[in-house]
Amino acid sequence: MTHKTHRAFGCYGIATIDDKLVVIKKNGGPYRHRFDLPGGSLDGPEPLEHDVLREFTEETGLTATIDQQLGATSFIYPWKYQHWTINQHICVFYALSINGGKLETSVAQFMGQD
Repeated sequence: MTHKTHRAFGCYGIATIDDKLVVIKKNGGPYRHRFDLPGGSLDGPEPLEHDVLREFTEETGLTATIDQQLGATSFIYPWKYQHWTINQHICVFYALSINGGKLETSVAQFMGQD
């Protein structure tokens, strides 16, 4: 069997409010109805640090600063979505400190959302 591999890359922010992890609930795409860390794919030629802060704000309504990059990893797993059979998701994680904004109760759906 020939595998069709989808490769995704994203930067994700880890932050807390009152000792509770900030997560989002996906409302579309292959991860619909699942919880995820705020973050996502690069938007053109942007630095990783810009990506995580932009995505965090877009998805949560909160603004933040980066405390540190925590590391990177790659997950490979079977994935039956569209014509793909395997997904490799490469992730970079950042510890963030929230410094403003208002927490959104739902994620706005937009073109290119992962």
